[in-house]
Amino acid sequence: MKAVVLYSPNDFKTVEDYPRPTVGPNDMLLEMKRTAICGTDIRILEGKKTKSVRYGHVIGHPFPWTEETSRYLFLWMMFVALASGFNQAESSRVTLLLQVGPKWLKKFSEILYAVIVVAFFGFMIIWGIEVVRQQIMMNEMGTALAIPMWVIGICQPIAGVLGIIGVAESFIEHHEKVAIGDKETEKQKVLEQG
Repeated sequence: MKAVVLYSPNDFKTVEDYPRPTVGPNDMLLEMKRTAICGTDIRILEGKKTKSVRYGHVIGHPFPWTEETSRYLFLWMMFVALASGFNQAESSRVTLLLQVGPKWLKKFSEILYAVIVVAFFGFMIIWGIEVVRQQIMMNEMGTALAIPMWVIGICQPIAGVLGIIGVAESFIEHHEKVAIGDKETEKQKVLEQG
């Protein structure tokens, strides 16, 4: 395997027969056609960054677009996953305080839950639209992929809309999952059914 190996600051050589890494059962060996170096590699070559350097190691990085793509997909995944968690009342809620709290709190808990969640997603929509507007206005582009950043930023208001739709669906189609009942009433129902 061909590799560039750093032996000491300013001493690196291309090694034609560098040993191939061993591949375990859960690993994958990729054949690199091209690689790149970053600012850290340059500082290592110049001897300016030596604390974490192991001499005799291969230098180089995968192209930056791989990391940037991963970040962008992660943002989309997280925002959409957040919104989908409120679909069919699948979001986590803490009901312990409601069970031991006053009865009036139980009566208003569903409304309070809906208002807080819709306000949160509403904030996501408003703030997300503002971020996207600024990204468009400033013509902000991704560094490595050179795509408009609003393509990434739009995931936030979209997730807000999906979250509000999910909350509405939870209340309309899956109300039994949203409803927070009284322990005594639930015990009585179980006894009557059993």
